[in-house]
Amino acid sequence: MSKAEQLKEQGNKCFTSGDYTGAINYFSQAIRSQESAVYYSNRAACYLKLSNYSQALQDTTKCYNLDPTYVKGAQRHCEALIRTSNAEEAVRISNILFNAEQTSKNRELLNEAQRALKLTGPTPESFVNSVQTAAQNLLILTAQGTKAILNEKFQILSSQERAQDVKKADDFDMNACKLTEDLNNLRENLTNIGMKNLPEDLEFLQKSVPTFKIDPTVLCFYYVVMQNFRTTADAFIHFGLLGFTCDEEISKDKNYYIQHAAQQINLCPRNTQKMILQAALELQQQKIDQAQQTIGQLVKQDPRFASFVQNFQTWNKLKEQGSAEYKSNPSAAVQTFQNATLAIFNYNEIAGQTINQIDPFVALIFLAAEFLAAQTLSNEGMALSKLSRNEETLSRLSAATFLDQTYEKAHRRMAQIYYDAKMFLEAEREYAFAAVLTNDQELGKIVKDCQKQLRPFLRKDYYGILEIDKSVDPASDDYNKKYRKICAKWHPDRYARDPVMRRFAQIKFRLIQEADGILRDKQKKAIYDQGGDPENDGAAGMGGGMGMDMGGIDISQIFQMMGGGGRGGFQFSSGGGRQQRGGQQGRGGQGRGNGMPPGFENIFDFFG
Repeated sequence: MSKAEQLKEQGNKCFTSGDYTGAINYFSQAIRSQESAVYYSNRAACYLKLSNYSQALQDTTKCYNLDPTYVKGAQRHCEALIRTSNAEEAVRISNILFNAEQTSKNRELLNEAQRALKLTGPTPESFVNSVQTAAQNLLILTAQGTKAILNEKFQILSSQERAQDVKKADDFDMNACKLTEDLNNLRENLTNIGMKNLPEDLEFLQKSVPTFKIDPTVLCFYYVVMQNFRTTADAFIHFGLLGFTCDEEISKDKNYYIQHAAQQINLCPRNTQKMILQAALELQQQKIDQAQQTIGQLVKQDPRFASFVQNFQTWNKLKEQGSAEYKSNPSAAVQTFQNATLAIFNYNEIAGQTINQIDPFVALIFLAAEFLAAQTLSNEGMALSKLSRNEETLSRLSAATFLDQTYEKAHRRMAQIYYDAKMFLEAEREYAFAAVLTNDQELGKIVKDCQKQLRPFLRKDYYGILEIDKSVDPASDDYNKKYRKICAKWHPDRYARDPVMRRFAQIKFRLIQEADGILRDKQKKAIYDQGGDPENDGAAGMGGGMGMDMGGIDISQIFQMMGGGGRGGFQFSSGGGRQQRGGQQGRGGQGRGNGMPPGFENIFDFFG
């Protein structure tokens, strides 16, 4: 064995043991003794381990020039090219490798090189452009969600009516399914427009292309956008739509993105973009006065934002005007508050726009200011309530909580509307949100009152669900015939082409299976016929033994089953004993806190 080979073997041993500096010494001696593509490649591997990417690239370049047919050396050269932001050359060489031999290693290198080129190059799919496009798309999506909620008919139907009339309960559920499906489609788009891809792309760049310097302005923009993604995801969770494919982002601390944005903004050069980001951060934290000052200074340098200042001033003026009109002329107040909302967040116009019509930095400001629209939507709802237009009131208040899930006043107002309409489960839910947001133990007492009022209406009409008379024997052919017929009628697969009907059929089919399971069991049927709860040891009135003193409903199940809640979350028709409104919760996992909206993990403290 030659001296050079002996040195190489010594270097390999050091490399295997993790002594990369020692390995470099041996490989360097081997190179001085005899130049070889293998020796350069091995030394490059050490430099890569030590994150000395420029030195690694020098060695892999020499290796590749000495012997371009040396596969391991060419692969290592691709890796060094990617790490040093030479993605275009990495794509060229990895293509040669893959075309010569289609191994998994060569495919991985080609994919990595192509992704690096896409994210770092001057393409529409670059990280910089993707971040800005995400802000534009998110503003449009939020407007579409707001519009869908406001266009929905919010039905007033008491817990008692739903408990006593299966058809009314069906109508109530069907009414919710359309909105749930509309919001579910938007929830799916939330992932597609960047909530999942942007964090993955940033992680890829930091790991695979560490020498690629991302401008602090871009990073700050990214964190501000991700905060908006996070709050929008919270809104969908509040409306019962779980199963995000980006649960890791949802589960982050609420201040995670704000804190990182604040760190990056200190590194940004002093220019108009920094002022825009500063204003967006201040608005996200609802620091209105500070944001006004920042935007006022910004307008002097960038006239693009003059319209926002004018819109804000109009919103503020109309809000005050509507408040003055509220007592004496609620009809006028309704229109005034509506105009105020459209001034700061024209959801009708934005919902129909394309990203080419929206400046990304302007989009960022309007996203951060959505909580202002929530305030005037809520005020409009209260003016409508004064006119006894409660169905419209609920749509405005629901839209307000969609735009700002932390707006306690909207939750409390909704709760009162529901309570007055004797919709006790819905009232219970909204009071519970308000209680947690304000840490108000008195509201906890009101929640318990809702539970008490709800208990008599938790019993499900299993005979009505199956559309049979009580006299029909579950062991008879007549029962089996009717059971098969109703199963065929409401099997979800029958409605594969109609997502709204399929969602409703899922509710019906689960109820049918549950009813059949009770009535076919003689012991459970006897308990049910006597007015007891067959699933809970015969507890009278269907209200006992279900845990957490939540009107017969386990609150952990309520939050876990917020799926398809339609009206701001975990709705259950038939007074709540029935399946949640709007059908399934979507796809995938449960989201943060077993379905609890982020920030509501301590809700159990109020109801013991």
